[in-house]
Amino acid sequence: MNNFETAVTNVARTVMGDLPAHIEWHGGSMFVRTLYETEAVNLCEALENAFGKIRMGQLGETGEFYFDFV
Repeated sequence: MNNFETAVTNVARTVMGDLPAHIEWHGGSMFVRTLYETEAVNLCEALENAFGKIRMGQLGETGEFYFDFV
C-alpha cells in the first residue's frame, strides 16, 4: 500500500468506526464491503472533504462499494 492509500484507509477506518467493513485496493481504487448505502455516502462525503473529488458506485446488491479518486 502506498502513502496515499494508507492515508485514505486511515480516514475511512476513522469514519466507519466500529462497522465490520473490509477495505481492499485494486488498480488505485478503494473497495469497501459490507456497507449500507447511507454508510457509503457518509464515507464518500468524508473522503471528498479530505481528498477532493471521488466517484463512488455500488457493485450490484453485494454491499460492496468502490471509490475512485479523480
